[in-house]
Amino acid sequence: QLLNNVLDPKTREMLQKLQELLEQEQKEGARDQLSKMQMDNKSLKKELDRMLQLYKKLEFEQKLNQSVDQLNQLSQEQQKLAGQAKQPGANQQGLQKDQQKLNNDFQDVKKSLDDLEKTNNQAEHKQDFENPKQQEQSIDQQMQQSSDELQKGNNSKASQSQQQASKEMKEMAEKMKQKEEEGESQENMVDARQLRELLKTLINSSFEQERVMQTLKNTSPADPNYITLAQNQKNIKDNLKTAEDSLYALSRRIPQIQSTVNQEVSGINDHIDQALVELGERRTPEATRDQQYAMTSMNNLALMLSEALDQLQNAMNKGKSGKGKGKHLSVSQLAKMQEQLNQNMQKAREQMQQQGNPGKSSGGNNGDISEQLAKLA
Repeated sequence: QLLNNVLDPKTREMLQKLQELLEQEQKEGARDQLSKMQMDNKSLKKELDRMLQLYKKLEFEQKLNQSVDQLNQLSQEQQKLAGQAKQPGANQQGLQKDQQKLNNDFQDVKKSLDDLEKTNNQAEHKQDFENPKQQEQSIDQQMQQSSDELQKGNNSKASQSQQQASKEMKEMAEKMKQKEEEGESQENMVDARQLRELLKTLINSSFEQERVMQTLKNTSPADPNYITLAQNQKNIKDNLKTAEDSLYALSRRIPQIQSTVNQEVSGINDHIDQALVELGERRTPEATRDQQYAMTSMNNLALMLSEALDQLQNAMNKGKSGKGKGKHLSVSQLAKMQEQLNQNMQKAREQMQQQGNPGKSSGGNNGDISEQLAKLA
């Protein structure tokens, strides 16, 4: 239901077709083709999961903002009704009916906030949200007192309670909005710091990769230092693995991180793995070639993260100046994400049709994607 409201028909159709292909048993492809397909499927699974998390975040923010808007609207309507109640010869039955409608509308807002609280408690990445129960209770009392006084014909007292209810609803909306902005600001600072740390790790790894590559070119396969260089290459892989996990976690929260980031990460892993195999077999030319490819992908990734950091900081500055909404996911960003996802899914479909579904030999990778697609469907 979440993505039915957001995904365009083309994306939904692509998801369905890809799901059908994944469920089919087709002939096995060649080993190298199968390996490449598994890597692409892993990247696709990550991107599907990333989009799902960002959509959940978007839905939460939209529903929270809708509740804030509804509270502000109710506050205005309650204030207007308070003015009408003080007018001589006011329609008593009409006042009671209008007040009851406002009471019911406020109950709807309370239910929406309860649903948000439940959703947030079950979420993997929780938002900084606290259900304002005490304020709700006070507003409930004021609105109920307004209804009681109107039934008694005490319009003056009813008007006072209505004005108080209006004031408290406005304050409640302002506090909710302020807390949302403060929580977002705090999260932005943490995310920006983590992005800077990742960027530093990536740049250091790129320099280290270049050093290992240049040293390897001048090292004989019979040299004892050859083993040391292979170990250094393994250390680069291990360091990047930690950075990869952190980057993936960040990409599920920060829409400024492009989907192609995960593709570059896959490229780095693939070339480093190939280089390690070639180092073990003392095939220096092939190893240095893959090291060069890995270093190029590291540099590309560093540029992407630097751009994402700049965009995040710009969004933070706009949020502070009141001219923007921080890193909130926008409709245009959603459209770009869908376009990229469509391309990735089309590529996966073509590979499956040409090479065949690897079935059980894929080590369960397709099952993971099927499960992910089921969540998105």
